[in-house]
Amino acid sequence: MIRTLWTAAAIGLLAVCTAGCSNGANMAADLCNKLQACDELSLRNVTTVSQCTANVLERRSQLSQPSDGDLFAADQAVSAADQAIEQCLAISDCPSFANCVSTVINQDLPP
Repeated sequence: MIRTLWTAAAIGLLAVCTAGCSNGANMAADLCNKLQACDELSLRNVTTVSQCTANVLERRSQLSQPSDGDLFAADQAVSAADQAIEQCLAISDCPSFANCVSTVINQDLPP
């Protein structure tokens, strides 16, 4: 019975992580594709969408690792970064989008 509960818990955690990780990867790809479409990949100091995506995901991963063991603060940092990316992605015109991304970068959040 206990083994069944542990298995169910592990599957549940894996499903949550997969959904969260997938969401982050999709968001990173969307951001980088839009940067490329707006001819603004240079904002991320990269030349390809794949480099940009890897860069964003690496930074997001760094945010999720608590430096002082505070998992809540790390989760809040990732959430704030995701919200900032979503706000930028909602902007339709390239100059405003690029300005949003630049502002987010200067706040030391991903993208």
